Amino acid sequence: MANLNKKILFVVEGQRGEKPIVKTIESILSDAAHPIEIVVFKTTIYELYQPLKSGDYDSLVRYLMVTNKLKVEKYVKPEALFSAIYLVFDFEPHYHKFSKEIISWCQEFFNDETNNGKLYINYPMIEAIYDIDGWNDTQVKTQLLINFRGSEYKREVRQRTIIANPMTGHMYSKKLPNDVYKKIAKMMKVRYDYLLSMHQLRTNGEICHQDVLEIQLMAFEKKQVFIIAMIALFLYDYNPDLID
Repeated sequence: MANLNKKILFVVEGQRGEKPIVKTIESILSDAAHPIEIVVFKTTIYELYQPLKSGDYDSLVRYLMVTNKLKVEKYVKPEALFSAIYLVFDFEPHYHKFSKEIISWCQEFFNDETNNGKLYINYPMIEAIYDIDGWNDTQVKTQLLINFRGSEYKREVRQRTIIANPMTGHMYSKKLPNDVYKKIAKMMKVRYDYLLSMHQLRTNGEICHQDVLEIQLMAFEKKQVFIIAMIALFLYDYNPDLID
């Protein structure tokens, strides 16, 4: 549980995709009085690898401060700012800096929200959280990566999703209703459990992000990816009681 005297930091890849999801999480956590700060990174997780792996910066927060992505008062120590740090990024296997080694390092390095931060990778991208065409689907769909284009995937998701604002008929642009996010969370948990059982891995109650990445990297060898938005499982990590 986070220290109430400090903020929770979310570092997200994009403004339009990730930020509305985090705003929903913020709304769910608001009753617990946990203030959230969102930093939009505006590029992929792979751009964090070199500055942090090289040791040029002693923490993600320090890097964000030095590069002016995080505005703080002068002389404030990074460790005094946040009680928990979360990162929300896409898998992006077609990015020119993608490699199995880099993404594996990032998932391992960002494995603790109270230390370096906790990384949520969305496969193949954040729009996977809307890639639901029926609430009774218990299997995990795959997305071919041959000639994959993010813009085409976004359009296909918009066409087939059952998640839409009843007032506009379009996907939510600012935040999801809390109950919709929780329903998605349960759906993605079904996908997560199914994915691990497919590969004869046990689910012990905790979400194992490293197992999911390893499964996805094996699928990548066959030019495909299993569709799952790991950020939808945030509440299972943070406090499963908030889902019900």
